[in-house]
Amino acid sequence: MSRDDFIGKAKAANAASAGTPLIEAREVSFAYSVAPVIVDVSLALPQGKMGALIGANGSGKSTLIRLLAGLIQPVSGVVAFNDMPLSSFDARERAKRIAYVPQASPTVFPFTALEVVLSRARGMKRSHSRH
Repeated sequence: MSRDDFIGKAKAANAASAGTPLIEAREVSFAYSVAPVIVDVSLALPQGKMGALIGANGSGKSTLIRLLAGLIQPVSGVVAFNDMPLSSFDARERAKRIAYVPQASPTVFPFTALEVVLSRARGMKRSHSRH
């Protein structure tokens, strides 16, 4: 299968899963200082689907993930969760909906990424049971 065939099938599959995307970037741009890293990127990720972000080192993959998680703000464009701009969520509300586990952490602790995610899930259940 050629690259163009693969991309065409991926686009068709994405279009087939119609409805509001769970998370979406609309013409998003970002720059560190004056150097543009992300320029007019748009994508839609439907709920329950998996995707892959592939690119060369230094091409902006981690920056795009941080934008989609709401950890950094785009210079232009909108990142939305369930069709609501992430900028409308405060940090607590955003954290209830989106989790981010970085590729590398400056803090060394003896937990796997799965253990960190599960501990957060248990914490969310405890906090909801108090209300």
